[in-house]
Amino acid sequence: MRRAVPGAGLMLELTRRCPLHCAHCSTSSTMRSPSGPPEPFLRLVGSLQEWHPPDVLVLSGGEPLLRPALVTELCASAHEAGVRVSLISGMFFAAARRPGRAITEALRSVDLVTASVDRFHEREVPRRALLRTLAGLRDEGVEVSLQVTVADGDDGYVPALVADLDSHVSADVPLMVCGLAPIGRGAEIAAGGLGDATARPAPCTLAAWPVVTWDGRITACCNQDVVDGPAPAHLSLGHASTHSWRDVAGGLRRSPLLRSIRTVGPVATAAGAGRACGGYCETCAGLTGVTPDVPEVMEELVVAAQAEMGAAAYAARFGIREHAALVERGWAEVAA
Repeated sequence: MRRAVPGAGLMLELTRRCPLHCAHCSTSSTMRSPSGPPEPFLRLVGSLQEWHPPDVLVLSGGEPLLRPALVTELCASAHEAGVRVSLISGMFFAAARRPGRAITEALRSVDLVTASVDRFHEREVPRRALLRTLAGLRDEGVEVSLQVTVADGDDGYVPALVADLDSHVSADVPLMVCGLAPIGRGAEIAAGGLGDATARPAPCTLAAWPVVTWDGRITACCNQDVVDGPAPAHLSLGHASTHSWRDVAGGLRRSPLLRSIRTVGPVATAAGAGRACGGYCETCAGLTGVTPDVPEVMEELVVAAQAEMGAAAYAARFGIREHAALVERGWAEVAA
């Protein structure tokens, strides 16, 4: 399970724009949302081969396939560095049997397409059209997976979706199933909060892969509040227009504070420094200026332990526990 390994992945938010209007959107994306220039993304990805490249490049948005030519160019550059590319899409084009040459070329360029599908997406992208598109991608040799968001009372949605997936695409397509979060437009319909992990310290897996935002800022965390900015100083890793992958990954790995957050979590880090503790992410946001002393070997042991626990353990922690095993569907075939 590579998600816990510092610098094993790099995530790019290619745009905030999206043609869909899903009620649960964490970024409140619309076609009027901002979209930055392509050069910072191309510059940073072009530097991957210069120093210990990541295993995977993750392209997201908004809707990254609104910029298909950029996706294709980034894939070519990443593949030159030996980096696999994963793309997360709302699949707005699925209803069209021929989505267009540029999107088709972009889809063929990536190694994994993760489709977002749930009750909210299905109001705009019919399930039948989505399944047809996923089957076509598999026929083209592109791996596919699903990212599913469920709300309270949606217990029957996932089993029905899995049954349709097995019948029309394949029984080995993995699914990551998460709960509805009160972020962006989702804040209007989600019940409760994001959760509070102050009861016991826990390593923050999500501080391991840098995120490049739509305007080129680079953060150490994919929390939407951090990505939206302004990011706390200890979670800021520079800008894609001026920093190379060596700068970004090196800073991520060398920072004593980020190492402590990844190893024992922000709550234990704050407690050790005499700082006030609140919610898990809220505590992290207030840690700027703390300089804990966590040996690198301790982080290595924590990373190794998380890797041994596997992807299902990650899915249980950050998603819906009862559906966690779905993330390992087809795992034996992928590993082989």
